[in-house]
Amino acid sequence: MDPRIFGIQASRAPIVAVIQRGPSKLMYVGRWVLDVPAYEPGSWLRGTIYPQRTDLSPDGRWLAYFALKASADWELGATYIAISRLPWLTVLAGWATGGTWTRGVEFIEDRSVWRVDEPDLGDLGPVRERYGLCLARADAFAVERRRGWTETADTPPRRPDDAWDEHRGNRIVMEKLRPGSDGGERLTVRGTYAAIRELHGIRTDIR
Repeated sequence: MDPRIFGIQASRAPIVAVIQRGPSKLMYVGRWVLDVPAYEPGSWLRGTIYPQRTDLSPDGRWLAYFALKASADWELGATYIAISRLPWLTVLAGWATGGTWTRGVEFIEDRSVWRVDEPDLGDLGPVRERYGLCLARADAFAVERRRGWTETADTPPRRPDDAWDEHRGNRIVMEKLRPGSDGGERLTVRGTYAAIRELHGIRTDIR
């Protein structure tokens, strides 16, 4: 399988979390500093990181990621949400999830917003000094929505009973004004998942 790459940019820092899937069953995280430019290699994981259930703090310091590592033998189990210092995956604070049906967490600029339980492992004190934290919505294109992308007018509406936003599938199209444009040019993205597009082992970004 060819490696596939997805980037999550910090909202107020020139830093991108780079998440790579492959080669083989490995996942990799790196840190790309845009204004230098410079790239810092980070951690490998023999498992799965779910990019759309992952977030980067506004300053690019912390990564909040959801992972599945079948061979894990520790208190968080095989599936867990963790906060680490980008570009590393060392768990500073983490929660066991007991399965993959979870939404992940997201950073909030407003420190008063705190809608997560105490972690099962580690300490959230340093994060709480800077940001709020809450469970993310179960949205398709969750990362893009948090960074200003919106659905196009012809995208079908989400059904009220679609708790995980799955039924619209490949009919969802997101758009955003191209940076530096004069207002007339828009970027669009389509796919069942925007990040490392795959559904039940089938690539959805290939026509």
